[in-house]
Amino acid sequence: KFESTSSTLLRLEIPVPQYYFQATEVGTPVHIRFDALPDRDIEATISAVIPISDETSRTFRVRIDIPNEEGLLAPGMTAKATLSLAGKNQAPSLLAARDALVRKPNGDTTVWIITTEDGVNKVEEVNVTTGRSFRGGIELVDSELNEGIFTVIRGNEILRPGQTVRVASEVPPPY
Repeated sequence: KFESTSSTLLRLEIPVPQYYFQATEVGTPVHIRFDALPDRDIEATISAVIPISDETSRTFRVRIDIPNEEGLLAPGMTAKATLSLAGKNQAPSLLAARDALVRKPNGDTTVWIITTEDGVNKVEEVNVTTGRSFRGGIELVDSELNEGIFTVIRGNEILRPGQTVRVASEVPPPY
C-alpha cells in the first residue's frame, strides 16, 4: 500500500513475514525499486513497525517514509522493497562461492586463492572453516582471507601450490 503524506514525502507500507519480526526495527535499511523508475534505486529506512500480525498471511506490516522532493513518485505506484535484515549484534560475514571449496579426505576444507606477482597469476591453497550457507555462498569463519580476494571455482581439484593460472573470466558471486 502506497499513500501520500504530503507532496514531498510518501509512505510505503509493506507486509513482512512473521519469521523476520525480531530482526525488523525502526531504522532498518530498505532498498526500493519502483516499476515506473526501473533504473533508479531508492534507499530509505523503516519508519514504523506495526506489531499486529495478519493471521491469514502470517505477516506484519512496516512503514517506510520516502522523500519525494523531485516529484517522481505518486501514490498507487508499485514497488519492490528489500530489507537489509541482520541478527542482533551480528558481524558482517565473508562468503565464498560453494564451488570454490575443496573438501579433503581428511576432513579439511580449503580454497585456492589467486595471487599476482610481477604480472603472473599463481595459486595458493588456504585452509578455511565454513559456517552458514546462504544461496550459492558459504560463510568463511576463522579465515585469513579478506574481501576482494579472488578464488578459483573451476578446476580447483587438480591445482598444485604455486601453479601459474590464467583467469578465464570473473564470475560474480551468486549471493
